[in-house]
Amino acid sequence: MRYCSDGDLTLQFVIDFSTALSNLSESSLVTALAVEKINEYAQALAPVNTQVSFSNLTFDIQDPEPNPSQITTTKALTVHVSGASVAASKWDNRDLSLIVRADGMALPPDATIRATTATQILTISPNATGEFIIPLGDHQNYADAVEVTLQLLSEMFPRITTKYNMTATLCVSKTNAGTAPLNTEVKNTPVSFAFQNSHQEFGVKIHQDPECRLYSNHADSTITVSVASTPASMNGYALDVQLHQEYANGFGNTAIPPSIDTGTNEYSFPLSGLTGNFCIVATIRQSDGLLVAKDEFYFIVRTEDQSASANN
Repeated sequence: MRYCSDGDLTLQFVIDFSTALSNLSESSLVTALAVEKINEYAQALAPVNTQVSFSNLTFDIQDPEPNPSQITTTKALTVHVSGASVAASKWDNRDLSLIVRADGMALPPDATIRATTATQILTISPNATGEFIIPLGDHQNYADAVEVTLQLLSEMFPRITTKYNMTATLCVSKTNAGTAPLNTEVKNTPVSFAFQNSHQEFGVKIHQDPECRLYSNHADSTITVSVASTPASMNGYALDVQLHQEYANGFGNTAIPPSIDTGTNEYSFPLSGLTGNFCIVATIRQSDGLLVAKDEFYFIVRTEDQSASANN
């Protein structure tokens, strides 16, 4: 504090009651400000009593569906901060974070969690202790309940259906008022939920009968292959068949669309004017792009003169 000889001086006192008795209340706590006479020219002021206002905030994670009919790799939780926040309280400028960790079965080594809210999409890797720390931003943005959707991602899920028990804890960042609470402060009892990968056997196979690996590039030249895939139902997955050409830095998509016979699952690509090494690539991917099955069929396209020479 400093003395000001002219004009008004506004002082702010932040009092930390985090280590005080738990039965404090607004009605029972009053502060007193006493100003003593500093010298013969200073005016002595009478003590001023001020009623204390508390910020009574409740931090909560809610599970909208605690007993889901089907457990998947996606889980929605609701974060809510309720109660009255007053100015100059210890809650000013404090951010929330959601701490998610496995409880039991170890996650795949490449596991990440994608966290989605109305304003952000984050993909989080675990820290050294296996915790996924998901920043949520200023707690004031959660005065209305906000849904946070968590999705467990991995390309190394076991080839059997596996359930992963998890816990989620809501924390609030370090306060600016004094030194307590230190670092972060846990604000709720951990909420338990589970992820489960729904395993399906996916497969894709490119077949050609009779098989031909050498083509000429005359005007009517085409290549036709059959593509078989399992399972028959592709709910949430997509089969894609592309023609790739070998370039200096590897194979790349030619962007030539195939003609498709849905009755026989045959895919045909025109070869007129093309030369070089080619590959038909058939893939099955999840809606988020995760690859689950792949097959390739390599062949060569030459000019008619090159083809004739090769046959002689």
